Amino acid sequence: MTNEKFNEIVDAWLVIIKGVLKSKGEEYTGIDDRLLNFKMAATLQRCTPEQALLGFVAKHIVSVYDTINGGYKRDETYWKEKLGDIINYCILLSALIKEKN
Repeated sequence: MTNEKFNEIVDAWLVIIKGVLKSKGEEYTGIDDRLLNFKMAATLQRCTPEQALLGFVAKHIVSVYDTINGGYKRDETYWKEKLGDIINYCILLSALIKEKN
């Protein structure tokens, strides 16, 4: 893959990621804490918010493993959703870590 093609992929992902994170943020309008869902999940599960988030992302990672290891063919929509969610959870984890520190 050329650097140019790779950079096109990066640019496309940045647009997707920003759009999803923004739209999800708008879903939670009225909540002052963007990370509240992970904190509430942590309380329910008696763990840290970071551990709760990892539980959410694990579901997507398992799905990707199953798809790759099972040789399943998936369309671009599937990959954008699964990989995009994993990337977004990494960004949210970064926010949790930053907030804690």
